[in-house]
Amino acid sequence: MLLDFKSMFLRLAYARLKAEVPGGDLYDLTGHLKGFDLLKHRDVTKEATNALFFLGGKRWPKRDKKCPDGGAPKSFAQLMPRGTTYPKFVQAVLSKHPALKNLIGTSVGHRLMFLESQVLIRTLNLLMDQNIVALALHDGILVQASRESEAVQAMGRASEEVVGVRLGLSTKDLK
Repeated sequence: MLLDFKSMFLRLAYARLKAEVPGGDLYDLTGHLKGFDLLKHRDVTKEATNALFFLGGKRWPKRDKKCPDGGAPKSFAQLMPRGTTYPKFVQAVLSKHPALKNLIGTSVGHRLMFLESQVLIRTLNLLMDQNIVALALHDGILVQASRESEAVQAMGRASEEVVGVRLGLSTKDLK
């Protein structure tokens, strides 16, 4: 069973501000960014949005992700809806997440990454205390399906202890 913290990076930013997290998919810019298609643009939107929490400038950061076909990495501008500029993207993100305005373009991303790791380490320690085997995967864990309930409780407790709120979770059966 894969248990994953939903939109963890943005949720950690909201927790830092003690602000209410909006409902729905936090990376869905439908109605905020012209031409946005959730299925087509979600992954690049997540990557670009999270990059905004590091010292940024007035243009897209470089991407170094390899293309599936082995070609050169595509830029954010190439992967976003046609005509999306960096300022338009930032404006769309702030339209959806006005509470995060003062965190954009700062170096808070490093702190958020550290908090993410602390939540996962605390989760794994809580599970080890119960003799439950789990494998950390970025912002989630793999655990036996029969131990899902205990793992969900551990993840909720860990996030509450580390950042003061229970972060949202999603589950995926890997069968």
